Amino acid sequence: MGKASYSEELRFAAASALLVVMVCVSPNEGNLRQDRAKHSHCLDNRNFSDNLLFEVPAVSNIHCSVSCFSDQSCEAFTYIPTSATCQGHSSVPTSASPSFPSPGAKTFVLPEGKT
Repeated sequence: MGKASYSEELRFAAASALLVVMVCVSPNEGNLRQDRAKHSHCLDNRNFSDNLLFEVPAVSNIHCSVSCFSDQSCEAFTYIPTSATCQGHSSVPTSASPSFPSPGAKTFVLPEGKT
């Protein structure tokens, strides 16, 4: 993946039986929050799943999350702030490339267990 505009390095723990990585970006891409969990669900600025790695303040809207599983598939979810819902997208290969499922929302497809 090319260098992201927010210039924050993404770090992943070694892959286990199941690794889920969620990357959450503010609308201006100036803040980053990353979460590793045993399950996947949408996040907002008040709701965190377990094993929070770090949080950068001032993240108001969560635009995307990516779940990577041990079978080398990834599932992308986009959080729609206007409807407060999570929209799923089809499974994609674990190549590190950005996609744009809807205007104003970025879903980053990340390889499992990589640094």
